[in-house]
Amino acid sequence: MKKFQLSLFITFLSLTAFSQTGIIRGVVLDESNSEPIILTNVYMKGTSIGAPTDMNGLFTITKIPAGTYTLMITCLNYDTLSEEVTIKPGEILNKKYYLI
Repeated sequence: MKKFQLSLFITFLSLTAFSQTGIIRGVVLDESNSEPIILTNVYMKGTSIGAPTDMNGLFTITKIPAGTYTLMITCLNYDTLSEEVTIKPGEILNKKYYLI
């Protein structure tokens, strides 16, 4: 019985730990022609959390602790874009951004 209780406790603890973070997924596009912008830096200001866009302009940032952040999007030859985002535990945000 004690082994069962211990394994139940460990399972609950691990599920709680996983649900304390969120995810942001999105795409970065050129505003003038809606083409994807590759290798754009997408990151949370003041942290080391971020990801580049891929060949389709897509990015995914995982394991973001719950809280409010300033999301920064930077790329050469484009204006920098920033947006305040609030991450809730277990949430997945889907975003679309256009750079000028």
